[in-house]
Amino acid sequence: MTEILDTVDTAFRLDIALIHYPVINKKQELIGSAVTNLDLHDIARAGKTFGVGTYWVVTPYEQQQELAADIAGHWTDGYGGTVNPDRAEALSIIRIRANLDQVIAEISKQ
Repeated sequence: MTEILDTVDTAFRLDIALIHYPVINKKQELIGSAVTNLDLHDIARAGKTFGVGTYWVVTPYEQQQELAADIAGHWTDGYGGTVNPDRAEALSIIRIRANLDQVIAEISKQ
């Protein structure tokens, strides 16, 4: 992974966000979608590989926030990180917020 990171242009910062609300479903209804394990792992690993600064997971639902935090925490602070340090490094870029306005405010401060 380090070889790829060494080639990433660090002249700018790129953050990404996966927005779980508001989402429009196939019936054109406004809904909130569920956070999945794959959302967290796959996007964080790709993001870390290609130099993403922060991967924002955005959901207003407290239970979904807790689930995402539990999964990420297992790999960054828990047992998972001790057996798979590369995954711990990748998931360390995850930040969980309730809405996009919070994300924009935090990025603006940086």
